[in-house]
Amino acid sequence: MTTIQKLITLRLFTIIFFVSYIEFLPEKYAIASTKERPVVLAASSIANSIDELLTIYEEKHNTSILMSSASSGTLAQQVLKGAPAHIFISASTKWTEQLLSNGYLNKKFSVPYVSNQLLVITSKANVPINNINILDPKHFLTAIGNGKLAIGNPAHVPAGQYAKESLISLGVWDKIQSQLALQSNVRAVIAMVEREEVPLGIVYYTDTKLSKDVSIYATISDARHSEILYVISMTSYGVNKKSVDLFNYLISDTSLKYLQESGFKKLN
Repeated sequence: MTTIQKLITLRLFTIIFFVSYIEFLPEKYAIASTKERPVVLAASSIANSIDELLTIYEEKHNTSILMSSASSGTLAQQVLKGAPAHIFISASTKWTEQLLSNGYLNKKFSVPYVSNQLLVITSKANVPINNINILDPKHFLTAIGNGKLAIGNPAHVPAGQYAKESLISLGVWDKIQSQLALQSNVRAVIAMVEREEVPLGIVYYTDTKLSKDVSIYATISDARHSEILYVISMTSYGVNKKSVDLFNYLISDTSLKYLQESGFKKLN
């Protein structure tokens, strides 16, 4: 196992421990105990790519960084509760704007980051119906059949909100309410499709690159939903030299190029 692989494996344990840790640690102690180590909260859909960038940064600068990933809404709630975070990466402007308006994020360190593409996916073991236009309302319902459609919960998962907007635009949202399998994040949607528990799911393009067991069924036009926009910000209480250096690294041309190579879309 290479050094980078060992660091990534170690971080997987750290992420699980850290999520539990911040739920119970009083705010004043939580912030103090992590002030020497930058803490990054990253939306699930971009977490893998950010994790790899952080691993490179750790090796280059001989430092240690904590990262936690979940849906953007869940992470926003952690910030609102005083989680000891320095950098917050959201897959939706909704949560960023909420935290900015309440003074939890620093306006000077909050910038648009990257974009993504929304897709309909199916299991590779599932044979799609021939000659079917999945983005035709009648055909869409036919493709789901008596099964369910897996999407992120629109209440706190940006991909789920974009999916809801798309389904409303297609005119099928009201017709499939009883057939929706709402998930806590996009990774859970991928897992349901992989296990063939649902015939279809709606996720981002970048999510499909992390699974060998799903295939793209259809691409959803950007015109069907609001703009998919990731935003990277620093918390109002997390600005210090170490965290600012890390923030600048994450928004550097080198990091943005890596994210594009991982499937994220460059902003115009």
